[in-house]
Parts: sequence; structure tokens; C-alpha cells
Amino acid sequence: MAAEGPAETVAPVAEATLEQEDPQEAGRIELYQLRDAVGRWQKGVSGNPASRPLGSRNRATLLAQASLDATADILTQKAIEKAMTGDAVSLRFCPARILAPRRSSPIELDLPPLDTQKELALAIAAVGRAVAAGDVTPAEAAGLSRFFETAMHAIEAREAEFATDHFWGRKRPPAAPPLPPTGPALEPVDEG
Repeated sequence: MAAEGPAETVAPVAEATLEQEDPQEAGRIELYQLRDAVGRWQKGVSGNPASRPLGSRNRATLLAQASLDATADILTQKAIEKAMTGDAVSLRFCPARILAPRRSSPIELDLPPLDTQKELALAIAAVGRAVAAGDVTPAEAAGLSRFFETAMHAIEAREAEFATDHFWGRKRPPAAPPLPPTGPALEPVDEG
């Protein structure tokens, strides 16, 4: 047992001495441990741990974008002028490039706030009435139903959190209360 004690203390001292003497050698040892027997990087380990920052772009791309942004008004006006004179290429270019293609049109519906399951049911009924009246297409209603499903999951999660907190006696408020408190009025706290 006495032999184990000194051996345990010698290894950390040797590593500390190596790092103090030659930090480059310590870095080489660390890199060696990250490679397999053939010398390839192990899975999940990058040869460039700092890597390129997310969202960074090449300098040439930045310069081209800045140049285009500076002359966008002039180029757009020139393309419109050519299209007005009858240039076939500009006639095709203008609608396709100047205006982004619209995926769907906006829908105008009077919906409740969607804070509770009851309001969500009323919103679904309103969409059903709009489809029956022909104000909303079935495809648009399907998109809204996915939105309502997401809202329902959020409401259920909020209510489950509230029930769990209430069961365990936690006093923290839920993320968003399902309904305003209907119990006795709370007395204002005097902070003076």
C-alpha cells in the first residue's frame, strides 16, 4: 500500500513538469491521443476544434453582396425600363426576380386569443365555418389545423406543469396562466 501512494503522486507531477517545460510537446501529446492507431482523427473529434464561426461568409461574398445592395435600385429600374421597351428576357426576369413568389395568400379570420382549450375549440369551429362558406380553402384549413395542434400541445404542457407544481406545493407561477385568478382578490403589497 505504501508503494501505491508515491506512484500516484509521481504521474501528475511529471505531467505538470512536461507542460511547464514545453507547452508545444504537451499539445503534441494531446493531439496524439485524439488520433487512432493509423493516424486518422477519431470519430467525433475535429482536427480544427476552433473551426470556422457559424454564419461566417467569405470575403468575396460579402463584397459582392455589398456591391449589389448599393446598386440594387439602379439595376431594378434598368430592368424595368428594358421590360417596358419590350425586351423578352427582361419581361421574364422582372416578375420572377423582383417580386418573390408568394407561397400562399394571407387569411383573414376573427379568432379568439388561443390561451385555453375552450378558445382553441372556438377557433377550430371558426375555421370550419370559413371552409364551409368558401372563405378558406381546405389546404389553408389543414395548415391552420397544424398550427392549432401545436397550440394545443403548448396549452397541455402548461396545464400539466401547473398541475404538477400544485401537487408538489410549489408556489412558482406557470409560464402563462391558463385563466386569470378567479379566487379572492389579492391584496397589493406595499413596497414603500
